[in-house]
Amino acid sequence: MYKYQNNSTRNGGNYGGNRNISKTMAQDFYNPYSFVPLNDKLCLLGADEEEELSQVQDVPFKNGYSGKIVVDFKAMSPFCVRSADNNNVHIGERYFVPGTTVKGMVRAVFEIVTMSNIRNGISDSRYSMRDLNSRDYEIKGNDQVQSGFLIQIKGQYYIHPCTNRKMTYPEIEKKTGTSQLKNCRSVEEKYRKLQSHIVSNKDGGFSMWFFSGYMFNKKNEYIFDIPTLNANRCIPLEEAEYDDFIFIHEKENENASWKFWKRKLKNYESVESIRHDEYKGVVPCFFRTKEKKDSKGNRYYCVKDLGFASLYRQPYDHTIHDFLPEVYRKEGLDMTQSVFGYVRGNDALRGRVQFGNSFINNPKTESPQCFVLGSPKPTYYPFYIEQNHAGKLLTYFSPNAHLAGYKRYLIQKNAQTGQLQRDKVSTTFVPMSSGTTFSTSIYFHNLRGYELGALLAAISFCKHDECFHTLGYAKPFGYGKVKVSCISLYSDAGNIVEQESLYKDFYDYICSKCRFNSTTDYLKSLDKLFLIASGRYGQEKDIRYPNMQNKEFRSIKNSKLSLKDFSPKQ
Repeated sequence: MYKYQNNSTRNGGNYGGNRNISKTMAQDFYNPYSFVPLNDKLCLLGADEEEELSQVQDVPFKNGYSGKIVVDFKAMSPFCVRSADNNNVHIGERYFVPGTTVKGMVRAVFEIVTMSNIRNGISDSRYSMRDLNSRDYEIKGNDQVQSGFLIQIKGQYYIHPCTNRKMTYPEIEKKTGTSQLKNCRSVEEKYRKLQSHIVSNKDGGFSMWFFSGYMFNKKNEYIFDIPTLNANRCIPLEEAEYDDFIFIHEKENENASWKFWKRKLKNYESVESIRHDEYKGVVPCFFRTKEKKDSKGNRYYCVKDLGFASLYRQPYDHTIHDFLPEVYRKEGLDMTQSVFGYVRGNDALRGRVQFGNSFINNPKTESPQCFVLGSPKPTYYPFYIEQNHAGKLLTYFSPNAHLAGYKRYLIQKNAQTGQLQRDKVSTTFVPMSSGTTFSTSIYFHNLRGYELGALLAAISFCKHDECFHTLGYAKPFGYGKVKVSCISLYSDAGNIVEQESLYKDFYDYICSKCRFNSTTDYLKSLDKLFLIASGRYGQEKDIRYPNMQNKEFRSIKNSKLSLKDFSPKQ
């Protein structure tokens, strides 16, 4: 069975592979996820609507609704919202699906059907790449890459340049008396073999060993000469570049070198206090600089990027928000923020919907399943960037590229069976059986008719009964497929509210706001959502990730294929 590796979608690392991939391979399987394309229409609230929101918790709308929606779900495949003991979340013997899980599931559809701004739901992160075969990878062979020490003074970060020397492993062994460094699997393991990573030189100065991670057939490490620190030579690492560095080394990739050095980095009062501490709290690194202008137009140099290997990960030129179509760069509140609430700096709005925990009616578990559950890497641009098949793949360096859209996992007929053998990178969970039922109570306060209609449309996929929601673990392997079996709507007075007029209110509102000619035109714009959520893909294919062992990720890029070649067609 195919096992998805955590690093399987790394951005084109230098791992060789087939130079070409047959077009027939694109007919062999579907990728487990696809995207609902970004619409060219965006539904933002008007100024009068935003004004009304300022008092929405206290002043009822003239035609506002308060009450609850009771939704009955039936699991059409095994599922698990995993707890610490590998079972579904439970209190004693009572199993349930947390309200936050159902909320996230419904909100993901709500954002799409209400034409909300995807910009409000994704961080403006800057991803990175290390592809030795790519012309865009500037770090390789670049004489502008320098060595230096990352230091922190009064909470501000700087890099002080230094000189370095390459040292072969025999030279390191001769100098330190430590052998077998080249066989160590981690940076921390290498440093543990040394008495100290700081070396006292005969001239009274200091040097520091700079070791990077394991690489097959690696022959060299570095030693950095610690200069007499001079505050005037410190190059600032400014907030934006620091945020990019932290995202790349902690979120995008959990960098073992940074994890090791972060514990040693100290916050000093001055350059003199660093010297007095004999440099114990500084961090060796490689870096590049760039020129900027201050508010008065004066030119200065700051750190452009940095890393813990001579060939470190290079940040892309563009951030995620740069790849949104122009219409998504507009400021303003959307319906998702209005209904579910938001926190934006010092500004916040409390949501008007609350999701209760969903206790399972007939809990029955299946045998434990074990999978390698990794997160697909958004840096795999053949899949995450919309491709136009013009003979060249658009990348995160392409100025006119667009994000592929809202990611959704494909619906599978059957859940796959996990591996029998467990290892350090696999995850074990005990799924609830297919056929399990549970009910969710959604409490709403002071919703306009069209907002309540939008919530019903998100729950029911605009009354497309063939569609499924997905929740919990192992969705790429067919787990977590759930279907809405009944929706009941009650007002605070306890009476049942008629739903059809609320759907109409929503359709009329969205068509007016986004200038659809009719409800039919609006629903047609959501065809890809309904296709992905239905599981009715026509052609029978395996649903799996490209195979790392067969070099399929690399081959897909070399052959200029894209996600369209591995997704159901409309």
